[in-house]
Amino acid sequence: MQPDPGQAVVTAPPVVPALDALPAPEVGLEATEVDPHRQWLEATALLQVHAHGDGLVFIGLNAVCDPLEPDRDEPYAKPDLAPAGMAETGATKFPGRLRYLMEEWSQTHSAITAWINRLRRRFGDRLRLVIWDDASGGVPWELLWLDPVPADPAPDDPAPDDLAPDDAVPDGSLPGGSLPGGWLGALVSVTRWFTLRDDARNPYSDRPQHCHGRIVAHLDGVQRRREYATIRHYTLQPEDEIANLRKFLARVRDHASDPALIYMAAEGAHGDHLTSFRLGSQEIWELKGRFRALRQYNGVVFLNSCHSGVVLNDPQLNDGKLRGFAQLFLSEGAQGVIGTLGAVGDNNAFRVIAALAGTAGRDPVEVASVLRDLRAQAAREADERAEGDEADERDLWTFHDIFMYVYYGNPATTLQLTRNPTSA
Repeated sequence: MQPDPGQAVVTAPPVVPALDALPAPEVGLEATEVDPHRQWLEATALLQVHAHGDGLVFIGLNAVCDPLEPDRDEPYAKPDLAPAGMAETGATKFPGRLRYLMEEWSQTHSAITAWINRLRRRFGDRLRLVIWDDASGGVPWELLWLDPVPADPAPDDPAPDDLAPDDAVPDGSLPGGSLPGGWLGALVSVTRWFTLRDDARNPYSDRPQHCHGRIVAHLDGVQRRREYATIRHYTLQPEDEIANLRKFLARVRDHASDPALIYMAAEGAHGDHLTSFRLGSQEIWELKGRFRALRQYNGVVFLNSCHSGVVLNDPQLNDGKLRGFAQLFLSEGAQGVIGTLGAVGDNNAFRVIAALAGTAGRDPVEVASVLRDLRAQAAREADERAEGDEADERDLWTFHDIFMYVYYGNPATTLQLTRNPTSA
């Protein structure tokens, strides 16, 4: 691996565990309600991002394919690609600039993209990727660009090292078809994680959970009535209660509310310090400790607010621990957290909750897969308009907004919403 051009890298001893010390998946788990095929880990991969002085090293693991081993001698430089820090008020061309920069950055990280493409060829649409990132500073991994992969090499060329005969697909043949290029988050079910130092959960190896129940919501914004109309079939809350924070917190603690999705939609804010993080009227410190009831049941938290998925090392604390709303809710027992890495528009925010509620209201769905499919749709729409010479800034903003939604949690955890018996 080579450092990014022009970036100095401090060659301090790497803070990277030995490969044999990393958690290896155990293939063949006992069947569970969420895991009927007993082999969900086989198609799950882990990409770890570790600090190495001022640079980064990457470790990739999978139960079947060869690992991506870190290069401790020539680490990558740490980029400055966090969307929340790059955006400027009124910068209408920001989405296009971010796409361009991420595609360029991806080209200098070909070892990572080639490893992911090998996994894609091996597992196809079954691939789940957990990105455990304690060090990159907010890289929008969902915008990693993957080059297309041609079909099988010529017959006289050797097969890739990680595709031994016993790695054959079910029909007995080695996977060898071509792969389309595109954005990682639109091609692969991507889950994020970071180290919770007071929590032993490991989304790469722990068993997934099934979150089954209703929505408990707090809506505080201009879209309140439209959002309530979307979720009303799956909540016991009347519309005149939906903006009442006190009653919302009481329902979170009440098992009779049958909570499976805790949904908060409000204006979000963030800054360089944790005390700048806010959801509606509540600063982050005012919400701490109010969601401990999450430990008593399986629930996913969806924070449909700007910057709600940002995590950072607070410079006042400067202890190397990433914190933010995702850390707060995961630490208090959430099975997963959906948030955003930057500002998002109202219409696209509504699009995401409508898609999640609509799909989870029909069948159990993997949360990460719902977001993948939404990103794929947004990418197709932007590309189709561009090819027709009809692209405008709104297309890029839609693409940007949908790709800002990220999911922290187990990649195979599912959500299924219970419909009210009185709903048609």
